[in-house]
Amino acid sequence: CNRGIEEEKADEIETKEPGEVTEAQVRELSMGLKLTTVFHVAAMLGGPLSFFDAPSTTAADLVSKHHCVGKTPLHLGSAGAHVEVVTSLLEQAAVDPGVKDFGGRSPLDDVEAMLEQNIDDAELEARLRTVRGKLMEADIVEQVKRQAKDGVTREEGQIVRNLCQAQVDRPIDEYWPR
Repeated sequence: CNRGIEEEKADEIETKEPGEVTEAQVRELSMGLKLTTVFHVAAMLGGPLSFFDAPSTTAADLVSKHHCVGKTPLHLGSAGAHVEVVTSLLEQAAVDPGVKDFGGRSPLDDVEAMLEQNIDDAELEARLRTVRGKLMEADIVEQVKRQAKDGVTREEGQIVRNLCQAQVDRPIDEYWPR
């Protein structure tokens, strides 16, 4: 994924502590990179959140796949277990929690793959589980919205409702039309 300057920048990015990076540092790290954007770097580093909430930030910035394997900022924030970044991105209307990268993987797929590894860091595992819950909840809400828009039979709706309810730890009745 990284070549030359990209590789050097990747090494520099990996040495930063999550959430302890300034806008200026993110901009400096992202300068000269061809395979990523400032939003991807900020998501990978866990912030600052001001990048995602700024009035000048566009929907295209938040869903950009301008990454060597088509990852969005949501993919990178999720894989890094950056709960605040994931929460901020999921609050944006343009961000689809089920978006796929060039390999057909969603942010949830990436988190699940990381959780399947034997993680020796209880804090990281807890953050990954929190991110997984947020992604699952957002995906269920998107499914319900699609059903409401596209229309489904009562039977199809009940099947999806049962599946959705099995995936979350609280009732989804508030999203379900009567």
